[in-house]
Amino acid sequence: MTKPVETAEQYGELFKDKSSEALKCALDIRKFEIDLYWKRASYFWVLIGAALVAFIAVAVAKDASHREELRVVISSLGLVFSCAWLAVNKGSKFWQENWEKHVDMLEDGHMGPLYKTVFNNDKGFFSLGGSVFSVSRVNLMISFYVVFLWFGLFVASLVSVWHHSLLTNYSDILVTVGAIFSLFCCCLLLFFKVCKTKINFEGEESEKIKAVLRGKPLP
Repeated sequence: MTKPVETAEQYGELFKDKSSEALKCALDIRKFEIDLYWKRASYFWVLIGAALVAFIAVAVAKDASHREELRVVISSLGLVFSCAWLAVNKGSKFWQENWEKHVDMLEDGHMGPLYKTVFNNDKGFFSLGGSVFSVSRVNLMISFYVVFLWFGLFVASLVSVWHHSLLTNYSDILVTVGAIFSLFCCCLLLFFKVCKTKINFEGEESEKIKAVLRGKPLP
């Protein structure tokens, strides 16, 4: 049975006289989760890349027997791998944020609000400096894009099996829709706040704040 923890005081009682050890463990596990995040991503990149190469090879091989059926099979694999990659990314993000919140709650009494204090190093997108993009959010956005890409390939392959002439007649439209969707995703990635951190550096009268202190997860 789960026990709700709704305030900072209740949280502090859980780690009374053990907060130093808890902070060390939280920092170590957070680092471990980040390492696992990119290892898992690399694993799925290989699988999805191999599926895409196989799909293209079958698509351009005019002499291959059962070409349409093979495209359905390969696109099905690509879609499953992509959905699994998206789910793993979201799960990894959940646990990474979980341990980051533990650090936020525990660090004040031992090393001060080091992790919660964020300096404004945002130089803007068109500069040569840094910007407030979230690397994990960018990766999640790409995951969504790849899922939709494989879904489109799967549907197109399935249509070609049942009605090949329909796909041939409307191929230009399908390619155009895919290109527009790709441009839309690029705009979301670069120019909107979807892939940026939630830290607000805007002060009064639109003045830029040099550093901010993030609030604790619990009041």
